[in-house]
Amino acid sequence: MRVSDLAERDALRNKWIEVRVRRLALKNDLIAGGMEIHFIRRNNEYRTLVKEQHALSTRMKHLNASISRMNAKNAGEDNE
Repeated sequence: MRVSDLAERDALRNKWIEVRVRRLALKNDLIAGGMEIHFIRRNNEYRTLVKEQHALSTRMKHLNASISRMNAKNAGEDNE
C-alpha cells in the first residue's frame, strides 16, 4: 500500500466534506428564502456542488477499491 494513496484518499474525503457543507448551507439559505425544493435542485450553483460531490465520491470509491486490492495482494504475499 502506498502512503500517497492513503493521503490522497484522506484529501478527497476532506474535500468531499467541505463540498457537502457548502451544498447543505446553500440549500438551507435557499429554503429560508422561500424557494421550493424542486427549484433548488435546478439552481445552477446547487447542481454544480452536487456534481462536484458525486465526482469526488466516485474518485474515492475507485481509490478505496485500489487500496483494497493492494491490501489483499499484500496479505496473500504474507501467507506464502
